[in-house]
Amino acid sequence: MRRFFTLLFLLTIIVVINQKTFAQAAPIFSENFESSWTTPNTLGTTGWTSNPASPEDQVWHREDYTTGWTFPGNGGYTPAGANATSHSARFHTYGAANGTTGEMTSPVLDFSCYAGQNILMSIYYRNASGSDNVRVEMSSNGGGSWLGLTLSGTNTGWTASLINFGNTFGTNNVLIRLRGTSDFGLSDMGIDEINVYAGFFSATAGNYTWTVPAGITSLNVAAFGGGGGGGSSNNGTASGGSGGGGAAYANGNHTVVPSTLLHYRVGAAGIGGPGNSTTQPTNGLPTWLNATGANAQPATNVIGTLADFGKAGVNNSTATPPNRGTAAASMGNIATANGNNGTGGTNNGGGSGGNSATGAAGNINWQGAGGAGVNS
Repeated sequence: MRRFFTLLFLLTIIVVINQKTFAQAAPIFSENFESSWTTPNTLGTTGWTSNPASPEDQVWHREDYTTGWTFPGNGGYTPAGANATSHSARFHTYGAANGTTGEMTSPVLDFSCYAGQNILMSIYYRNASGSDNVRVEMSSNGGGSWLGLTLSGTNTGWTASLINFGNTFGTNNVLIRLRGTSDFGLSDMGIDEINVYAGFFSATAGNYTWTVPAGITSLNVAAFGGGGGGGSSNNGTASGGSGGGGAAYANGNHTVVPSTLLHYRVGAAGIGGPGNSTTQPTNGLPTWLNATGANAQPATNVIGTLADFGKAGVNNSTATPPNRGTAAASMGNIATANGNNGTGGTNNGGGSGGNSATGAAGNINWQGAGGAGVNS
């Protein structure tokens, strides 16, 4: 099964992939389940916890510890660990009643030094058959609320996922929770090789590179271009400048090769014209990713995704400018959408910048346009 990764680029990168520069650095938290633990409270120096504590069939175990299970000889899997490791965490759905759950929660983790950074988790999952599933969750407030993703479906080998938790987990009260739900089926579920990372991408407009993580073979890219700068107003003129255009949206799927260095651009916003000036505003720049490894804007939606930029507003203009980023100038083999035009200036001031297109990923609406200059 392919590993699948979602990127969302805006004027700056936000929400799905947010606010830092990716580096193949050490994870900020790891759990490979290789220690001599048996049940959650014996795992690690401070221990994980189990809920419920009984019946034993609903308690996560290291995959080779079957004491207390109703059917200790059934539901096993090979290989026992992901990436040629020896052990994993196992949920005994062969013995747990249909619909029952078992939770395994980490000790409290301190991620406060990563405040504002994007937090992602790579995790391996396996389930040979049935409808059972594992929900992988993270809490920033000691369990008061949870955010997560349900891993489901069947696979006879270890399948990796990369989950983005956003940029609100930089606290000193973080918990990770695995919540298994049983189908009382023929095969147990396994979890292995949990690694948590901080700061994968840049939020600053510019050109960057990103290395495809090991095992990632498919990439989904959602992109917004940079909005146009707003128009200026000169001394003595009757109207303010019109607003800059909102950026377009594009979404595409691409096959990628692990360890390949990819090039992408975060499109900059245009610069608005200052008040009392004849300086012209500038256009935004497109946002794109080339999935082939080439350091060039993609030429087709097969090799990359590109979101068109908003164009500049017009100085001293009451007319609505046709300056939105367009779907026609964007590239996305899943979807593209137009941005919105800016509005014209008025006798009282500048026009408003146009909103960007609304993207499918979370229905984000990003005001890509620069504000219009005000007349004096």
